Amino acid sequence: MKIKYVEEPFFHIVVENTFSDLNLIFNEMYLLKDKFLSPESSGGATFEGGEHKKKNKGLFLNGCKDYQSLKTVSNIREVILNINHSKEWKNRVFHRMFQYTGWTGYLLSHYESGDYYKPHYDDGLFTLVTFLFDDYENRIGGDLYFPEYDYLHKCKNNQSILFFSKEIHQVTTFKSKNNRYSISTFSALWRRNLDPPH
Repeated sequence: MKIKYVEEPFFHIVVENTFSDLNLIFNEMYLLKDKFLSPESSGGATFEGGEHKKKNKGLFLNGCKDYQSLKTVSNIREVILNINHSKEWKNRVFHRMFQYTGWTGYLLSHYESGDYYKPHYDDGLFTLVTFLFDDYENRIGGDLYFPEYDYLHKCKNNQSILFFSKEIHQVTTFKSKNNRYSISTFSALWRRNLDPPH
């Protein structure tokens, strides 16, 4: 796992080689695949008129029975701890906010050819998105775009990006014979008199 702190065009963190055992994660995702819900049922952001912004399927892992025993969830928590304990932090305010963050939502999304997610922002304080592809080389799109900065983050397999949830972002139209997956993890601030973050 390699953690990179990026200052421009906005502060964000990129994690390379997020999962040490990709086969374990893919096997777990494949077992959950028949539980994926439509865009209307999987908690996606909507336009003001009620039109859904995304065309993909998804599943909130924390809605699954015994979700805390999922290897995907425990691995994501390990990534969050590694980011928190890194000695490379330069943005101190971001780091202090990160230390008072509880991670509460784990959304597994599945993209097939033609799927997308239009510009939106997330509930919460931070968003951590991990990208997984069945076939990374033979695909077009499926990247993360931040329109306010005209910044395209070229998503790599087994890579994560962490940013403020209120940054407007979108997933460009994905074209492939195979699949794109993402695990979006959301956080909120916690108070000292509440349970500490995971």
